[in-house]
Amino acid sequence: MFLKLSQTKDRVDELAKIIAAPKETLPTFGRSEQSGQPHVEVDSNGYHYVVAERGHENSRHTTLDIDELMYAVFQDVTFVLACKYELNHRMDGQDCRRIMFEHQVELLSKLNQTWGERGRLEHAQILEQYPFHD
Repeated sequence: MFLKLSQTKDRVDELAKIIAAPKETLPTFGRSEQSGQPHVEVDSNGYHYVVAERGHENSRHTTLDIDELMYAVFQDVTFVLACKYELNHRMDGQDCRRIMFEHQVELLSKLNQTWGERGRLEHAQILEQYPFHD
């Protein structure tokens, strides 16, 4: 059985506190603002992580696994936080992704060691195709 929407939101809120994620970085629940801000739905088909804007659904990730939903949510949340961190710690001449990727993995690892490793592997795949340029 799936967690209720309110329980899912509670879990997101608990994890957000661990990394001090501001409310504006979190998805909405049960409704879309139609602004490109992700939202979460729960129904008999599973958990849905949806991005919609101006009446158009841009993406929908559906899973039966609450852990997979949480990873999807916090992969996005930590990316936003890592971008902000990099902006405040930018080093001239250095590919901004060095700081950003490292910080994102650090944040994901605080939430779940497996998520941190998963993020590191995803970054390695990106870097295979698009290496650092500095």
